[in-house]
Amino acid sequence: MSEVEMDVSETQLDIDDLNNLLKVATRPKVKQLLNQEIAKLSSSSLPSCSTASSTSTTSPELPQQAEPITKVVSIPRKYYIDISNYAWDQSDKFMKIYVTVQGVHKLPKESISTDYTSRSFILKVENLDGKNYKCHVGHLFESITPSECFFKVKTDTVLLMLKKEKTHKTWAYVVQKEDKMKTPKFDDKKDPNESLMDLMKKLYDEGDDEMKRTIAKSFAESRNKVSTGDMDL
Repeated sequence: MSEVEMDVSETQLDIDDLNNLLKVATRPKVKQLLNQEIAKLSSSSLPSCSTASSTSTTSPELPQQAEPITKVVSIPRKYYIDISNYAWDQSDKFMKIYVTVQGVHKLPKESISTDYTSRSFILKVENLDGKNYKCHVGHLFESITPSECFFKVKTDTVLLMLKKEKTHKTWAYVVQKEDKMKTPKFDDKKDPNESLMDLMKKLYDEGDDEMKRTIAKSFAESRNKVSTGDMDL
């Protein structure tokens, strides 16, 4: 019990005793003196009682801590337009994949990215006129060396240079599933040039649109190499 509370308690006991005496007093003057003393003690104890009451019932207010606000950041999901068509060529060291994307040469280089594994590659072209493009090819015909693959940007085309793991080995196709297709035989009894032309014509006639584009591109590049003396990597 605090000192203030003890003083209030003692004063109240004094007042109670005086009230008891007042009940048994018979003399008017004695009653008057008792009433005066009770009034005096009562008035002197009021501030103390108020203080004690305030002290005992009022607790200091603690500053309220603001609850942490968790901000949820929404990351927009990117959507890609799949590119399934491409042309290809090869040298002793590289498989060359030509992916046509109109206007790709106008983009900054950081908008174009590639990812390679030993048997696949992914090309991504982002924010081209507000659209994203992706070319994903897996199950390559042979293994490549990812660390030595790279790409070049040409007019409306991305050229992917896939480094062959086994150099000087010719790939029959780009992906493994094409290996199951029937391959026309080379007629070694005919003139080599004539036999080669027949073989290419048969491939062109029996092939799909992609095969036809590949053969046409191969012919065009072969003629260009002969005229310019350009060498394979």
